[in-house]
Formats: sequence, structure tokens, C-alpha cells
Amino acid sequence: MKVLVVDSDRKLSDSITSVLEQALVQYAPNGDMAITMALKEQFDVIVLDAALAEQDGVNVLQELRRRNVATPVLMLAANDSVRNVVLSLESGANDCVCKPCPLNVLVARMRALTRRSKWDSCADIRYAHSRPERVVSILIAGDYESSRGAMARLIALKLPEVVVHVADSQKNISELCAIHLVDIVITDLKKSPEALQKIIGEIRSVRNNVRFIVTTGSIEKDQPARLSYLEDCSVLRKPVNLDELLLAIRQHIAETDFAPAPSPSPPAA
Repeated sequence: MKVLVVDSDRKLSDSITSVLEQALVQYAPNGDMAITMALKEQFDVIVLDAALAEQDGVNVLQELRRRNVATPVLMLAANDSVRNVVLSLESGANDCVCKPCPLNVLVARMRALTRRSKWDSCADIRYAHSRPERVVSILIAGDYESSRGAMARLIALKLPEVVVHVADSQKNISELCAIHLVDIVITDLKKSPEALQKIIGEIRSVRNNVRFIVTTGSIEKDQPARLSYLEDCSVLRKPVNLDELLLAIRQHIAETDFAPAPSPSPPAA
């Protein structure tokens, strides 16, 4: 992997280098140098800080796109406001994370971007360029941190083509769905089905095609039937069986338009 890190502080570049020992990580302290380097060399991913010391990182991003630099860009937003994240994405960023971001999460996002970019550069499917690949984004929300973390690691291990996010609580799910362009939400049933329906409505007001996987406890024996009327919602009883969870995720992916389409045949010579 060949990486360009654009940041006023070189510490981030050094940290990425220490984790990605086999990668070639180059550093640019400002936007002008970054643009020059991106035009001269081919990188697999660019990590760009939105808050550069002398320039606005969004302006640098827009200039890269204006000059037809198609390299995937991972933007580092200065804070977690939805406005900053949306601005970065609409300006041409392929992904955006908020600082401070754990290094392992940042590296995982970089790897996900390089996997996505292979689709555009593959000669065998270059005729499908009009439909870029969408990596499915999953958000896990629940009350028990250890359970959320374990579930996220298992999903990431078994389904490396998806990106998994973990919410600290159920209070900010709607905002996180907007920030991370979430496709599937996995959550516990801690409230009544009516309250859950309200939460689903709030989420779909910002991401109208989000699908849900709801886990219920053993004491809630009638809940699956009571939730059956919710559209695009799967219900799994706890303790959750991993195979059943993966099957539910795959079914949601297969039934929606974020599943990559089959490559069309190349035009006849």
C-alpha cells in the first residue's frame, strides 16, 4: 500500500508507518506539496487533515478533484459535527473520520478504501465504472460494551467486505447513521416495539433505506411476532447465533441496492 499523509504534524504519518510496516508512507506538511505529490505519483489512499495549519483541507480536496486526482481520500474532520462530515463527503472525500480517531480504526478505514478502489481500476470490469462499488456500513448499538465489541470483531472477521461501527449508546444513532452512511443497524430491544418504531423512524428520516437487525432476550417470547410488522427488520433471539446473524446480514445486503451489481459484458469489438 502506498499512502500519502497530509497533516501539519508528522506524528500521524510516523504512527501509520509503525503499524503498516509493509506500506510506503509519504508525508506532506501542507496542501500545495500534497497536490504536487498526488499529481506526480500514484497513491493507493490519501489521508488528509481538514484543519491544516495554513490551508483548509476541504479546499485542498476540492483542488485535487478539480485536477482529476481520483485517489481515494480519507478526510480527518476537526470535530464530530455532522456539517463538517457532510461537507467533506460532498467535496469529494471517500470517507471521513473525526479526530481523535484510534489508530487501528484509521488504518482499517484506509484498508477498506483501498479495497473499494480496486473495483474502479480493475480492467476486467472497467465497463461498470458508471456504478462505483459501495462498501456496506454496519452500526452496532447496545448497552453492553463487551458484547458490542465482540460482535463487531466477529462480523469484521467473517465479512471483511463490510465496515463495522460501534455506538457508545442508543442516544446518537441517527447522527452516527448520517455520518457513517450506515446501511444496517444492529441493536438490542430494550424498549417497547412502539418505542423502537419511533427510533427507526428517526433514523430513516436521515437514512431512509436503513435496515435493522433487532436482538431480543429470552423473556421477550412474543416480541418477534410483535415486531414482524416493521419493514426491513430482522429479529434474532439472544444469545445470538453467529451463523444466524451473518445470514441475516447477507440477506439484507442481497435484498437492497447497495449490493454490488454483476459486471456487464464488455461491448463487442
